[in-house]
Amino acid sequence: MNIHLYDMNDTGSLDVAYDYVLSRYDSRDIEDIHKRILHIIKQVLNNSEIMLKDIEIVTSEEKQKILYEFNDTSFEYDKTKTVAKLFEEQVEKTPDAVALVFENKVMTYKELNEKANSLAYYLRNKNIGRNDIVGIMVNRSFEMIISILAVLKSGGAYIPIDPEYPVERITYMLENSKS
Repeated sequence: MNIHLYDMNDTGSLDVAYDYVLSRYDSRDIEDIHKRILHIIKQVLNNSEIMLKDIEIVTSEEKQKILYEFNDTSFEYDKTKTVAKLFEEQVEKTPDAVALVFENKVMTYKELNEKANSLAYYLRNKNIGRNDIVGIMVNRSFEMIISILAVLKSGGAYIPIDPEYPVERITYMLENSKS
């Protein structure tokens, strides 16, 4: 996409022209870009001393949407059910749907549930249950999510431990939590 700003007749008015491929952009995309360009121009015209780092790219409407609409994650659910139970219900509804995506790999709800159940079974055999705390020290991965779900399914609680922490910090967390 090319954007051209020009004053062809030296009138002091600014013309903005957009040259774009129709197959890549629709009219809504161009309208949004145009609003941003005008927003940037207005800021510069209103304050000729403005620093580049202080120019807002998003419009106030976009900022409102990003901060409040996109982040409105409230959701009503049955608060008498555990996270593990809610997860199980989702597995029943959409077993073949993608549950996780990590480093170009995917895992379905069914696969995630099977792996979490297997680890939960192992944990229960190690006498992990209600009121037990399990330390989970893995990097972000499928295994981290599987571990969290497994601990919850076993009835325990988990404490996340960053493998990058110093040994003293890890030792303190494990001892203090009695995990």
